[in-house]
Amino acid sequence: MKEPKCGVILDMDGVILDSEPIHLEATNRVLKKFGAKLSYGENISLQGIAEIPYWKILMDRFGFSEDVTVLIKEKEKHMLDVLSRKELAPSEGLLEFLRALRKRRIPIGLASSSQLNQINFILRKLGLREFFSAITSGEEVSEGKPEPQIYLETARRLGVPPERCVAIEDSRNGLISAKRAGMKVIAYRNDFGLDVDMKINSFLELKDLRFLEELGLLED
Repeated sequence: MKEPKCGVILDMDGVILDSEPIHLEATNRVLKKFGAKLSYGENISLQGIAEIPYWKILMDRFGFSEDVTVLIKEKEKHMLDVLSRKELAPSEGLLEFLRALRKRRIPIGLASSSQLNQINFILRKLGLREFFSAITSGEEVSEGKPEPQIYLETARRLGVPPERCVAIEDSRNGLISAKRAGMKVIAYRNDFGLDVDMKINSFLELKDLRFLEELGLLED
């Protein structure tokens, strides 16, 4: 293979780790005091959205009012509580994939709507923090997914032009965000009918890195 001059950027929740059920549990712990509960189906359309707009939508939907920063801190407390008690495992084939990228010296970034301390907690518990040279959290951008800012900022931190990056996403909002940033987009398990470049069900499908050539990200 030719030496690539490109970058790979991953979402976290639902991609690196099947953490969406944990997010939903933490959210419902907060909602309980308002007499509300969010179903799994209702939460699907909200996946990938940054915390501030996420909670504004929920307040409007369930008809209650609270300081958004208070809600975010409460959810974060519950998230860390659940995460600390659970056995966590990375997605199938992810470790092999990250090792293959590192061996080829391909920079790896993370663009997640989660809070930064949650991201670092999960990565360290999974033993994956060392693989990521650039991390951008939802609290670090003014416009979250589906806007492109978080992906553009992560590409900037990687030092790779957005058009030379490939993003791996599992949510509709995340896929739209990466597409708007001008990146190649790989849908993990669900493409939501969007025009994506590839769709995979496991990272084992990517560990030989042939997808970089297929997506035109290799240079002479």
